[in-house]
Amino acid sequence: MKKFTDTKGREFEVSLTIGRAKRVLDFTDVDLMNPEAYAKLLADDIKFAEVIAVLLESQFAKHGIDTGNMLADDWDGDTHYNAVAAFRDEYQLFFKALRQQGKAEAVRKTAEMYDGLMAEMEKAIAKVEVSKAVEEAVSGGGTPSGRPPDEQGLTPQV
Repeated sequence: MKKFTDTKGREFEVSLTIGRAKRVLDFTDVDLMNPEAYAKLLADDIKFAEVIAVLLESQFAKHGIDTGNMLADDWDGDTHYNAVAAFRDEYQLFFKALRQQGKAEAVRKTAEMYDGLMAEMEKAIAKVEVSKAVEEAVSGGGTPSGRPPDEQGLTPQV
């Protein structure tokens, strides 16, 4: 079981079982038995939070957390990031325990690709010279060439 804490220091353990995967499917329509679900969860923070709410339902109840309001003040960016990391590790271990190494590897590779994509996006955004782009856009009453900004290299390409 992998652990993370929220902003109030409460510790949660992410544990995935076949029964919990079935419960997640019933309540969120996310099929955790299919590792492709992981990529979809990485792309949808709200859906991920719904899945976590189902997985941690009894722990939330123990701490008096309303699962419908779990994204309030106690679930900040760090909490979310740490929950995603704990889930990723537990998800891989779950498939390994089922002797489904291919699925565990799919989760690992998806995480690796996602991390790489985020790093490349940060690099592309860092290269944007905002003041230059604004100056070019406003000189002449609009975009200098009349073309959309992305065709002029004014928006980061990932």
